[in-house]
Amino acid sequence: LRRIREADRAPGLDGALGRYLRELRDERQLSLPHLLDVQAQCMRFVRDMKRRGRRRPQDIGRDDVAAYRDRALAVGIKRTYKDLSILRGFFGFLTRREGLKENPVERVGAKVPPRTARTALSLPELQALLAAPEQDLLRLPLTAGTPASRPLKRFLALRDRLAIALLIETG
Repeated sequence: LRRIREADRAPGLDGALGRYLRELRDERQLSLPHLLDVQAQCMRFVRDMKRRGRRRPQDIGRDDVAAYRDRALAVGIKRTYKDLSILRGFFGFLTRREGLKENPVERVGAKVPPRTARTALSLPELQALLAAPEQDLLRLPLTAGTPASRPLKRFLALRDRLAIALLIETG
């Protein structure tokens, strides 16, 4: 947090980020874990923009934000909704308080990786799945002298079959 005090006097993106974090801490009274999460995400973004020669908020456009989102997805960062929400807050602050004319994050949506369609079980596969608890029951040895274990084993097989049927019915 000491870095926040030092950073808000710096020029460019670093100073703007420091002022934003100070506002979140002092005026909005964000919790420390949330503040650190915001700081980490914004720092990743600022570092990426600096590597690409964007040192001031005015230098950043929608294409830069969309490219940053795509690079994050390419390396496996799956929190794009949360990350873009944090960046929307940062650039919202810049437009309200720092005089930035246009919010580059405004119309950039989070890309969601395409879902793969699930394949349905064939009828023989479904029958084998439902028969598995009964097959397990047949494979379990009934120990001599414990006829009371038979109803328990049947109950467990029925329980397992019902659980499998419930999973199948609910998707």
